[in-house]
Amino acid sequence: MFGYHRSFCIKTPLGRGSPEYPGLVLALDAGGSCNGVAFRLPAKNMREELSVVWAREMAIAGSYRAVWVRAQTAKGPINAVTFAINRDSDRYAGKLSEEELVERLGTASGYLGSCAEYLENTVAHMRERGIRDAQMFRLQRLVSELNSD
Repeated sequence: MFGYHRSFCIKTPLGRGSPEYPGLVLALDAGGSCNGVAFRLPAKNMREELSVVWAREMAIAGSYRAVWVRAQTAKGPINAVTFAINRDSDRYAGKLSEEELVERLGTASGYLGSCAEYLENTVAHMRERGIRDAQMFRLQRLVSELNSD
């Protein structure tokens, strides 16, 4: 998908962080491109299935905006709806340096677990699906090194 990239750009003051030390979770942010997974919703259940995803993603404090994208698949290009960060949201973390990302991802934790676990799980699932993302893999390695000290 062109026009958006994975980014740890959503501050989370609860699930993977605290109000005093918010964690970071992934969203799509403008610019660049990324590979991922597209899900086809069955036409007969599309409204119901999309409403579940919509409620989950759009109910998070105005963090997202729904956008139409043109995604390339093995069967050719498709139009798809996705959820990208709303840069006007107070939860938008902005562009952080790699050092800031590693520190936050390596140390923030909340009732859902740590940001390091979230990153590790994300990278593991990406590898299972054959999705390559050098930046994500680098962050995972750097966070792992930070936490092994």
